[in-house]
Amino acid sequence: MTTLNAAECAQVLEQARVAHVACIADGEPYVTPMSFVMIGGVLYFRTALGRRVDALRQDPRVSVSAAKIGEDDSWRSVLIQGTARFVDDGRIEEDVIAALIHKYGNSPLSVSKPAILPEESPVVAVDAAEMTGRSSGDPLSPGIHPGRV
Repeated sequence: MTTLNAAECAQVLEQARVAHVACIADGEPYVTPMSFVMIGGVLYFRTALGRRVDALRQDPRVSVSAAKIGEDDSWRSVLIQGTARFVDDGRIEEDVIAALIHKYGNSPLSVSKPAILPEESPVVAVDAAEMTGRSSGDPLSPGIHPGRV
């Protein structure tokens, strides 16, 4: 396993299609997959009202994990420890929505404007206090698979 530098972490976050957002809901860990985008080094996602929003309003601390898996089962992953904040700037919200549509518009995770534009769907920014990355190693090293020895 090797450690990723900041540029390699940024590359994983640009390429990864799904992030898992962990928060504390009703005193218990709560993890959900999210589509997301990176803009200016900040991770953004948009979510419907519900348990995740309620949890983030009570305790904004989050962990976010994103991974990129290669065809040969090699992997690179990034873990962000940070604080979630609700975006209240309409211009940033529009930029995030446009970036989400651009990223997911032509994929199996297709996002259409009606699906992503409900009024009651806040945009959330995650400000990273710490970001770390790991990979299964270079092509010449033995691969280390998540959860396997």
